[in-house]
Amino acid sequence: MSLNRLLGHTQTGSAISATRLNVLIVGVIGGMIGMEHGFFEILQGYQPTKGILIEAIGPADRFWPNGTERALTIIPNFLISGICSMIVGLIVIAWSIRFVQLRYGALVYFMLQVVQLLVGGGIAFFTMSLIIAVAATRIGRPLGWWHKHIHVRIRRVLAKLWLWLLLFTVTVFCALVLAAIFGIWFLDASTTTSVLRTVGLVSIGPMILAVLAGIARDTIQADGE
Repeated sequence: MSLNRLLGHTQTGSAISATRLNVLIVGVIGGMIGMEHGFFEILQGYQPTKGILIEAIGPADRFWPNGTERALTIIPNFLISGICSMIVGLIVIAWSIRFVQLRYGALVYFMLQVVQLLVGGGIAFFTMSLIIAVAATRIGRPLGWWHKHIHVRIRRVLAKLWLWLLLFTVTVFCALVLAAIFGIWFLDASTTTSVLRTVGLVSIGPMILAVLAGIARDTIQADGE
């Protein structure tokens, strides 16, 4: 089975757009983050959460003092919440790979991310999921506004930067997740927390730029350049 067919592009010769790849890759990462939260919640066993705000990583499983991975859940039990997070995370991954380009694919993706948020799948990624949901609305859609209002030279520059911006964003995401779980060995807990918070906020910028650059690349490809 070809990659185009796997991703829902069944027309002969149809190309996988940069916007589609942005949504796919970041969407899969978001689902994996939800599953990771669920895994640690399951480790805490069948016990009450004692509130909506929870610490996904329990005291017995932490690798550093502040490695708690704050989350929220409407399910008052760690085990059940964790199982739901794992299931929803898996659905998010499948949807990002195969169905997000459909007519209501972006809306369903956003709704899945809301559910993931509410069952303990983590809080930090939700802002990124909003950006990706908006990007998903542009998959396979007319890009006439870009042609009319953004000069072709600007679009060409953004198109050349697209892959690097995406790779940078993915690298930062992965590094943040690993650092949140395992800490940063050469920094104390307080400094590590501050670094993670700052880098997490700053990473929103490159993600937005990667989305815009992806759209710019799609316009260039549509022009046959």
